[in-house]
Amino acid sequence: MSDEAGSMDVYLFEIGEDSEGFAKFVHVYHRHPSTTHEQALAEIQGLELLPDWKDETLSHASDALDMRFQGTTKAIIFVRLPEKNGVAVTEFGKKVLIDLDIAPRIPNNIVRKCRSFASHDGKHRLCSFELDVPAAVGAMRRPASGHQISRLPIMFDFVDSDDGISPVFKKPHHHSSAAPVFGHGGIHPRGGSSLIVIE
Repeated sequence: MSDEAGSMDVYLFEIGEDSEGFAKFVHVYHRHPSTTHEQALAEIQGLELLPDWKDETLSHASDALDMRFQGTTKAIIFVRLPEKNGVAVTEFGKKVLIDLDIAPRIPNNIVRKCRSFASHDGKHRLCSFELDVPAAVGAMRRPASGHQISRLPIMFDFVDSDDGISPVFKKPHHHSSAAPVFGHGGIHPRGGSSLIVIE
């Protein structure tokens, strides 16, 4: 995190699909230098990212929709769903992103200040949240037997616009290289939750 007022490290995670048609993070960009939420949002919503955004996919994209961060990370995270022409699209629901309510409940929450932003068509395919890994880990009880906290479980609130049902419940459509799963406009997560993996 930068010492400048309101300026923080900023990441953009973009969702695509793997060879089996399941959702995954296909691009991760890290802005150098750090900036404010408002400036980052304006750049992300622009026609294309500026050179300040560096590709760090290999460092931060883990399995499926899991994210990898250092234990010292304090940052603003943006997540963007794909924009496809079609009857149905997947967008962020009202809850956007939540901590999983499992023991022990973390008092200060893993994800903070969650927001989603409407596109020109009114769909909410972009969201942001603040992540403070040291604070989240520090708020938890220390595990027994010398174990370390290495995973923070979260869940995206996805919803498909054609039926109002989360794609988490759905099986991917049959597809080939000539007819990818995105042909129907939505995504298909491999599971119901995601992890922030601490390195």
